[in-house]
Amino acid sequence: DKIFFWFSPLGKTVTPGLYFCPGYDTPMFLAYAATIPALGIFFLSLETSFYESYREFYGAIEQRLPLRIIVRRQAEIKRTLRHANQEIVRVQGIITILIFVFAPEILAWSGYGTELTTTLRWGVWGGFFQVLFLFASLSLFYFDFPRDALYGSAAFFLLNGLGAVLTAWLPFPGWHGAGYLLATIGAFVVTIRGLRSRLKDLVYLTFMRHPFPGERAAESGVLGTDGRLGEIVLLR
Repeated sequence: DKIFFWFSPLGKTVTPGLYFCPGYDTPMFLAYAATIPALGIFFLSLETSFYESYREFYGAIEQRLPLRIIVRRQAEIKRTLRHANQEIVRVQGIITILIFVFAPEILAWSGYGTELTTTLRWGVWGGFFQVLFLFASLSLFYFDFPRDALYGSAAFFLLNGLGAVLTAWLPFPGWHGAGYLLATIGAFVVTIRGLRSRLKDLVYLTFMRHPFPGERAAESGVLGTDGRLGEIVLLR
């Protein structure tokens, strides 16, 4: 989105090769900075409680524990992810609401004009959904579902680019940042749907997609003459 704003009528050339859009880059930087606490909680949750439940789930499969235990640990993964998501929403939600309400005061205290208020407000809500989008994407990568994460990233790329093109050339500065918010919402919806679908069938997908130590190839007596399972017998 920034590239489009740099080369829009609002952009400025600082030096050859270095571009800047003061009316967009400044409030969006403040919006990104507001996501730091939630990102800290996010990575802390992934590397502690979530990782423990993740390791126990795959450990149960490798140890060939009963299915009821594996399903129980699958439910624990869901509970851990749900708890982490709620913590992120709570912390980032409070920060977002405070910045949304006190945006003019924050800009004035930072030495910027209040004309950036609307863009900052769009940006902080976009940052809120981007944190949730990152949470869902990295969770998908943990379970080795990169294609689902790619769908979310593609949605973000396309929506963000389209929104930036439309809003950067509109004569309404109040819409600057709306494309970023729309892109993060769309990307979050795509990734969270993929994550929920994969978690629902996680046990089945894990067994079907990954070989495990101790698995043996089918014996020759089980294979047909064509090398596949079973044999077709014609009755006369």
